[in-house]
Amino acid sequence: MSKIKVFTSPTCPHCRTAKNWLNERKIDYTELDVSSNPSARKEMERYRIMGVPAFVINGEVIVGFDPVRIESLLRKKIVKCPVCDASLRVPSDKGKLMVTCRQCGNRFETQ
Repeated sequence: MSKIKVFTSPTCPHCRTAKNWLNERKIDYTELDVSSNPSARKEMERYRIMGVPAFVINGEVIVGFDPVRIESLLRKKIVKCPVCDASLRVPSDKGKLMVTCRQCGNRFETQ
């Protein structure tokens, strides 16, 4: 399951649209209100995000509400190469897959 963080502000109409979209699809997320939560603001700065809404899905950042890109990231999962520990993004709904690591060339099976 993808872990989603959404950086928001209560005065942002696009943030409300994004949260409604996530809720309608029953997608779990963690909301981080940057207007009232200093630690959320600091986390947003660590990702070098300058505006809301902003999404972090499995470590990938999307600034702005882009439903097509969000859905694309939600259909993928991150797996680690057992040889070099590189992170690889693979489809999450395809069952068993043979994956080739782009970093070291290792081929391995993943579910």
